[in-house]
Amino acid sequence: PSGADRHLGRASQGGGVAPCVFLLEGDSTQEPLINYNTGGRAILRIDAPVAKKMRLADRYVFTELLVPLIIGGATILMMLIGNTLYSYLEFALKEGWPLAIVVRALYYNIPVVLVFALPVAAAIGSSLAIGRLGRDNEIIAMRSAGVPIHRALLPVFLSGIFLSSLSAYIAERVAPSASKQQQSVANLLDSLP
Repeated sequence: PSGADRHLGRASQGGGVAPCVFLLEGDSTQEPLINYNTGGRAILRIDAPVAKKMRLADRYVFTELLVPLIIGGATILMMLIGNTLYSYLEFALKEGWPLAIVVRALYYNIPVVLVFALPVAAAIGSSLAIGRLGRDNEIIAMRSAGVPIHRALLPVFLSGIFLSSLSAYIAERVAPSASKQQQSVANLLDSLP
């Protein structure tokens, strides 16, 4: 074929060894992606580098992970902030606390709660995404294309590492100062007549 290097080699076919033609159209160091077996000759075609095709699969797995991750994180965050609001609600209504101060107390509570919400969101998002990929046989399709399972799920692992790092950063840098601010708002609320 024009533009492609042509190499003659031998490939195992059935019980014996048959001559084959390798059509190299891209990086010759990559494994063949499509194996055509035509009447006594095996033709192995290398279309594009595997890395380029994996970037597309990585983006697909990441987008499948992103929606459940955001929904799970928002749900857990609302539940935990709602728990704090519920503890303030009785006193706010009984003592007539200003709404702006209560909202400020809840705002300063977000980093503290986010430390707990991020790992749960990662667990919910990854389990839902992997479950959906498995239910639609997309993991099987990636495996049949020759992609190892650990490589197919690399975006899930990387997002877990990112969320763990983000949670650690929030716990070490943001949450202590937010907790001090929340305590000062709580002291202000206690001092109201």
